[in-house]
Amino acid sequence: MAAMEPSLRDAREERDRSELRGLDRVLVRTRESAVTLSAWSLALVTAAGNGTIRRIDAPSGASLYRGDGICLGWTQSELEAAYRRAVPEPPSPEPDAGQLG
Repeated sequence: MAAMEPSLRDAREERDRSELRGLDRVLVRTRESAVTLSAWSLALVTAAGNGTIRRIDAPSGASLYRGDGICLGWTQSELEAAYRRAVPEPPSPEPDAGQLG
């Protein structure tokens, strides 16, 4: 297994200390699809630099992740983990007790 470049290794270590700068809905095109898809674009700022993670909603229901800036070259699992750490899960809805009486 080849050793990682120092700048890439530093960027991956910094992802745990990243700051969320924005979460926007964007349109993207991929080589795998002939249509425009929707994606969430997550802008991150770290001491190592800026980056973007895009979570693409594929027609199959699967999510694909793409990285730019310091996130370029990260694996799908690394991008997904960083995305999930930066974006909190929405709260689960309260159970509906229904209308009584």
